[in-house]
Amino acid sequence: MAEACVLITVYNGAPWIGEALDSALAQQGTDLEILVVDDGSTDATPEILDRRAALAPGRIRVMTIEHAGRSRARNIGADNVEAEFVTLLDADDRMHPLRVKLECDALRAHPDAVLSFSGRWNFEDGADVGTWGFTPGAFRVRPGEAFTRLADPISAVLAAGEYPGTNACTCRTSWARGPGRLDPDYQVFEDGERWIRCLRDTPVVYVAAPLYQRRLHPTVTSAARSMEELEAPLFAVIDSARSDWSRYNREQRARISRFEQSAGVTLARSAGLERGRATGIRFLFRHARRLHSLVWWRTLAFLLTPAPVHATWRRWRPKGLDPVRAGVPLAEVMAPDPLRIWAPPRRTGGAVAGPR
Repeated sequence: MAEACVLITVYNGAPWIGEALDSALAQQGTDLEILVVDDGSTDATPEILDRRAALAPGRIRVMTIEHAGRSRARNIGADNVEAEFVTLLDADDRMHPLRVKLECDALRAHPDAVLSFSGRWNFEDGADVGTWGFTPGAFRVRPGEAFTRLADPISAVLAAGEYPGTNACTCRTSWARGPGRLDPDYQVFEDGERWIRCLRDTPVVYVAAPLYQRRLHPTVTSAARSMEELEAPLFAVIDSARSDWSRYNREQRARISRFEQSAGVTLARSAGLERGRATGIRFLFRHARRLHSLVWWRTLAFLLTPAPVHATWRRWRPKGLDPVRAGVPLAEVMAPDPLRIWAPPRRTGGAVAGPR
């Protein structure tokens, strides 16, 4: 039996699935299998998968199902994994050759943790430069610590200014099939739903290296589309947590509530910019009870200002806890020892040695 399985679910991913498979086949230091669940693709994806599986006999296993949505496809994949660990990879993303090994090593180092995740390199489709994400400073990692156990992962990711969860992780297969099973009713915000539902008192491990390469698509990151797709699932997840609020600690309750407010007003601003101020204002008033705050009033004032002022907001980015370096080349991300990319420099005598 393989130690780990790289699980890729794909729906009409012909432009990128080849790169995802290349990065899975390039993994080093771990005995693994690659399982691709084709979620009823109607483009060239099935032909690409057949060809790639034939070129790598015994290494790529393909399952084809009727279109069921990403959460159901991942659950079906997890049910068919024949390894101790399952590493999730989106069909349009890539990863460092040591990602699977290091994320599995992190779980072995912390037997009580159910999943591990690492830093990111975010890049625009077709670009060879990008930006860091999920950096050690944001998670208050001690200098030089490779694997950091996060006892309260919900609070940790929200304190870092990040989205409350990530599917770019390695899970224990038994957990992914059981308590960590994705809710099939969620096709958007499904990772946030799983984290908020499952990780109240369950630790995870953070790997201090940029091992995941996340591709950004303008069509996927459209603000107007985000409002339409995120509104119902985002608030449904938080309402579900609030209905059982006593099971969350004080910090989790406070941070989830602040996330609800910040995400909500961001959606309202985005809707106002992309679809007109009336749409944004209606969103604010529709959710006034849950979002009402000083930021709510400021967002309302923003939406009532003349349109030329809004151009400044398009250039605005929230200031996180950790500075983000732009223009990071792919060559730096693919360093042979990724744990040294973010490691502090070593002093040798009077000189400083090590990575930048």
